Amino acid sequence: MATHDILGVPLLGIQPPSGRRDLITRDFRISVRTRTEIDFFPALFPSDADLGDLYKQATELAYLFNTKVKAKGGNDWISSAKLHASAVLHQLYQSVLSHYLSYSEPDFFARLTTLVNKNHAAQEVLAFYMKEFPSPPSWSNKVYHWSISTRNLSGVISSIRLCRKILLL
Repeated sequence: MATHDILGVPLLGIQPPSGRRDLITRDFRISVRTRTEIDFFPALFPSDADLGDLYKQATELAYLFNTKVKAKGGNDWISSAKLHASAVLHQLYQSVLSHYLSYSEPDFFARLTTLVNKNHAAQEVLAFYMKEFPSPPSWSNKVYHWSISTRNLSGVISSIRLCRKILLL
């Protein structure tokens, strides 16, 4: 378990209730089409990365994206600094959300799973999301079940808002 948050502030021994640990690494989702076009398949801004790694990845992604834009004759560049800022915001968001769910709503995903199992339309939406915005950590574990994606469902809206240019490549 981490002893410091992403900004280096000590966690002061705070533990989730009943010894719970959130071991799921969350990542920033981008479309499979974009991943394929720019040949970028690692997890983007994984929640267990440090700020230096996030900066390196933002720089790499901006370079790959901008190279593709230039090759197509476009000029709709993305900034590595803005991507890095998005990564930091994603980390903060995931940290706050994980803390809230661990302490205030520890059964949230169990309740959500029950509801989704009863709702075919919700299952289709989650299956579409997993197909179009895959998570490389899920690929490596060969996990293609919608219930895993519900752990990352909260990031859907923020991913779309924060990285709209990438999603629309």
